[in-house]
Amino acid sequence: MNYIKEKFLNLSDKTIVVTGANGQIGLSLVKKLAQYNAKIVAVDLKVNNIDKMKQDNKIIDSKILILKSDINKLKEVKKIFINAKKKFNYINSLVCNAGVAVFENYMQRTEKSLDKVINVNIKGTFYCIREFINNYENKNGEGTIVNVASHYGLISPDPRIYVDTNRASSEIYGASKAAIIQMTKYFAVHAIKKNIRTNSVSPGGIADTDNALGKKALQKIKQGSGFRREYSKRCPMNRLAKINEVVDPILFLLSSSSSYINGHNLVIDGGYSIW
Repeated sequence: MNYIKEKFLNLSDKTIVVTGANGQIGLSLVKKLAQYNAKIVAVDLKVNNIDKMKQDNKIIDSKILILKSDINKLKEVKKIFINAKKKFNYINSLVCNAGVAVFENYMQRTEKSLDKVINVNIKGTFYCIREFINNYENKNGEGTIVNVASHYGLISPDPRIYVDTNRASSEIYGASKAAIIQMTKYFAVHAIKKNIRTNSVSPGGIADTDNALGKKALQKIKQGSGFRREYSKRCPMNRLAKINEVVDPILFLLSSSSSYINGHNLVIDGGYSIW
């Protein structure tokens, strides 16, 4: 582990802004970044899970800044980076992980639902990327952006797997994740002029067994046994992902070990999207 931390995934020179830090992926990512000695700016509308995880793991104040913020409001996004630079002097990495979904049938989709997804997943991601580029200074290692998309940005959800859940994925969610993949390609061309690499990850389904969230929060993403069974049948690896199997590739893309990877969308779905 020490060799990996020192040689392969050395993040000690990183100050990393993580949006959506209170949720399943974000919380596990922040916890692991702390283990790899990064400095972290953990951002979300709610921060209760982050506060608890910080206390449970004894993360010291000098290593983390927790901010309540709504990323679809440009003024609030600007404040994220102002406060981050005030505390840590520099920011050289960004993980755009914040995302929301809606689950009603598409025939009942409202303008409010459409705006909710577009505002956070697309507009919020764009605001964060642009403000990061604007605040980045090329003096503490290369800049890195990792956007969290989804395999549903590549394929359509299979309605046959949602047998005992009301959380069937929507057309607007998939469209927003496809937009994130496209933004990744766009900024891989433009941000690299400032020595910032831009990549994305596209996770598939993640098992609802991550205890970092706590029992109450896990109830909101509870998966039925029928869904798990049908999803697993559809996946060549015959299972959902473990949370670390999504988080660890993000760490790799943040690290200098991926220094020649730019504009790539890393699909982390056990082969689900290949057929």
